[in-house]
Amino acid sequence: MDSKYRNPFTLRASEKIAEDDVFLRLFSPEALKQLEDEHKNSDLWNNVIFIQSPPGAGKTTLLRLFMPNVLNMVYRYKGGNESQRSIYQALRRLDVYQEEHLSICGVYLLIGRDFSYLEDIKFYDDVQKLRIFMALLNARVTLSLLKSIIDLKNIDLLDLKDVSFTPSISANFATEDLKCPCTGYELYKWAAGIEDDICDALDSVTADKKMKGHSSLFVFSLLKAENFKYKGVSLCKDFLFELDDAHKFTKNQRKCLIEQVVETRLTNSLWIAERMEALSPQAMVNDNNKEGRDYKVIRLNDNKSAVFAKVALSIASKRSDYSRYKLDLYMGLDNVVNSNYDKVYQNIIDVCFREINEVASGMYEEWFKKIDNNSSLVEKAEAYKAILIFTKRLLNKNPLPLFPFTAEEYNQYIDNNLLKLASSLLCSQYNLPLYYGFSSLVNLSTNNIEQFIDFSSKLYEKLIAKTIVDKKADKLDAVEQNKIIKEHSRHLFIELEKLPNGSIVQKFLKRLTKYCFEQSQGRSSYGIVTGFAISRNTSGFRVNNDAWYEESEYEMLQEILRICLANNLLYLYPTKQGNKDETWDVFYLNRWLCAYQNIPFSTGGWRKLSLDELNKWINK
Repeated sequence: MDSKYRNPFTLRASEKIAEDDVFLRLFSPEALKQLEDEHKNSDLWNNVIFIQSPPGAGKTTLLRLFMPNVLNMVYRYKGGNESQRSIYQALRRLDVYQEEHLSICGVYLLIGRDFSYLEDIKFYDDVQKLRIFMALLNARVTLSLLKSIIDLKNIDLLDLKDVSFTPSISANFATEDLKCPCTGYELYKWAAGIEDDICDALDSVTADKKMKGHSSLFVFSLLKAENFKYKGVSLCKDFLFELDDAHKFTKNQRKCLIEQVVETRLTNSLWIAERMEALSPQAMVNDNNKEGRDYKVIRLNDNKSAVFAKVALSIASKRSDYSRYKLDLYMGLDNVVNSNYDKVYQNIIDVCFREINEVASGMYEEWFKKIDNNSSLVEKAEAYKAILIFTKRLLNKNPLPLFPFTAEEYNQYIDNNLLKLASSLLCSQYNLPLYYGFSSLVNLSTNNIEQFIDFSSKLYEKLIAKTIVDKKADKLDAVEQNKIIKEHSRHLFIELEKLPNGSIVQKFLKRLTKYCFEQSQGRSSYGIVTGFAISRNTSGFRVNNDAWYEESEYEMLQEILRICLANNLLYLYPTKQGNKDETWDVFYLNRWLCAYQNIPFSTGGWRKLSLDELNKWINK
């Protein structure tokens, strides 16, 4: 396959990559790690799974992998290069292939806005609207399944006459206008007829009294793989029904779907992929995956950092290789500050050393030796600054100890968080680069694949432009990377205006990021602050208590928090703190917002804020 893309990182969404071979070439099998974990727990198949994520976390990419045409190609190339083999092997571990045969075949349906239009039909009551909704969903799932069969067997529409459909007598099937057993083509005519009638009703100005709809979503139980054969041969062991963009269902339709497929204890595999904007703030905050539920929730942005780092590295390698320039993004991001700044860092060391000795002469000789022997100039400057911060904190509380600190005590008092704080202060005071290197790019992405690709595309474009001018210039220095990341972060912040209540979202996040910056830079700070939890003060309610969501004075606040969570501007992480080891739900900044406000990438530092204080941020 010829590399034909100048900058492959501009290929964002999976649905915009038309060719299946290109899609597979750019797909990272590391992205299947969450599914493998679920499979080990026997939760992946014959189960209802809600796949939830903010935009860009990779839900559509994940679903596409299970489409029959993609699965056929994976099997065809299973003996190819390392990347092709690794995808096949990952799917084998998921039991998608068993004994060299396809076991699981995806049935993909993209949910459109026309489902929500059903609730706008004024001449039907709510009950009838839900019946029509179920009829339309039954029809489209059926049509999607038949398309999967066509793709799986590489046949035409009329060839569905060779597909037999023989449901068991006991099947929960409640419709009068389809006689079974029947052919796949007859099944197609039935489903297409229902869809046509409903679409006509949407365009009509008068009621169709004959449109009764369906009383249940029976297709998920009826359309079992065991009920289908092509020329007398079984197709696969099981179908995997995939409903993508389910957030486009209305509230009533979503409730109906859950009741139908969850409460009836569906035994087929059904994945319902939705953006988190479909969820209420309560549902986002509360644990959606409690033991004993009849369904499973997988949140794609909950990947562990180490797992996401592997995914990001794989994506970077695959996409770099697909560029006609063959530039390696990983190697192209220099992770050190160039020598142009040596004088600045040496000056920082000298200033910090002088200030430390003015108040604590002779206390840190062993620490200085340890630093001088094992650190680069940048690390040395950060360490000296950290010691200065530590000294000032110490003097604010107690007199200096009688004896000098030992070398062994260095790591005890000068931890990674303090070093990050020192780095942040130096960058602010001396206008030094803060965001550079591949590891920084990974951290910046906040476990979001599209966000990683988005920032990568900006860096890669600059790398290409630089190489065109000078072929030997195959790296971006720290200053260049820092500039690109900060500029794009500012652009993304401006784009927030396009969100629902965008201006209020901007106002809230500008105040929050400023607050975190000030808290991180303050003299009393013990680390980087990048998040908040809602305090009991003033209102008396915690985030995980539904009561505050119901109070009208906080209606806009809960909506802003919902929008921020849904769009990956904030993410939740439960944290234990306090004498009673209380669990707090902490709202952390997406790290591109940290870059927007010049805050170091860090998770851990947070403050308690009252509802009333947060309310002021959106109302002022």
